[in-house]
Amino acid sequence: MAKSHKTTYAEQYLLNMQRQFGQNWSVEMGYQGAQSRHLYGFRNINIATPAGYVPNGTGSSVKFRTPFANMGGIQYVHDEGIGNYNALSAKATRRFSNGLNVIGSYTWAKSLDDTSGVRVQGNDPLFPQDNRCLRCDYGLSAFDIRNRVVISTLYELPIGSAKLLRVSNRGVNALVGGWQLGCIFIHQTGAIATPQDGIDRSSIQGAGGNYDRPNATGKSPYLQGSARTLNDWVNPSAYQLAPVGFFGNAHRGSFTGPAVTNLDASFHKVLQMPYNEKHQLSIRFEAFNALNHPTWNTPNMTVTSPTFGRITGTGALRQLQLAAKYQF
Repeated sequence: MAKSHKTTYAEQYLLNMQRQFGQNWSVEMGYQGAQSRHLYGFRNINIATPAGYVPNGTGSSVKFRTPFANMGGIQYVHDEGIGNYNALSAKATRRFSNGLNVIGSYTWAKSLDDTSGVRVQGNDPLFPQDNRCLRCDYGLSAFDIRNRVVISTLYELPIGSAKLLRVSNRGVNALVGGWQLGCIFIHQTGAIATPQDGIDRSSIQGAGGNYDRPNATGKSPYLQGSARTLNDWVNPSAYQLAPVGFFGNAHRGSFTGPAVTNLDASFHKVLQMPYNEKHQLSIRFEAFNALNHPTWNTPNMTVTSPTFGRITGTGALRQLQLAAKYQF
């Protein structure tokens, strides 16, 4: 008989405090939490016991250590996952007045779970290291972002018929007046990654892939100063292979990649058509990653790879876009 999956659910709780200062400014501080249950994830329910955990198992065949010896891997979508999220946030807002609007926020958050979905997210393993122990994979979520700063501004340039830099000619005012400059700045900690062996160290021959992890030696995996380069971003002495036939003790999601810094900017204006007030022409120039700041990918976290610890790519570099829209 097929088993019916339980419905995933989340319970959320929120506490906020707000205070207004003067006519234009307000601040907000708060806490937000959530707990999720019956999250979906993958398990292989016909996986061999690692050789080291079976008496005289090193010399035994994988079939001898597999529950259903005459069958291959059995992929199962389970509903046993759990997740917990906690966050503190602070926000300051200057409402739009005198041509300026500003919103700035900071969030400190931590998201933990034992499965982040039934599809690979970033560097999150698709299967647990030990398919018989889901809670052993409880660690940082694939989407965890510990620190995040966002500043959004909208500024109307002081040029026009009733602005600081007054333009009396209607034709000139139509061209140079009413332009607005918008910016969104983001700085946040990097993506979560999991160190992996890249080989069948535990001797289980996992169908669908191998997800063995190394042992953590207790040393920091983060190199500092001049020792950290794009070719050497991870401290190799932080990990070592577990003994043959055993799982490693490095935690899932125990490494955080390079931080992300990005600035998007826009310059836009709405022209009212003189022949019909219901007709408008919107002109918008946008620059994504306007500073052309590199967003480095997460380094290779496979300890047996010749490129272990190396960053080999970046996210999108600066992109420019010009758009016009006519409304009627």
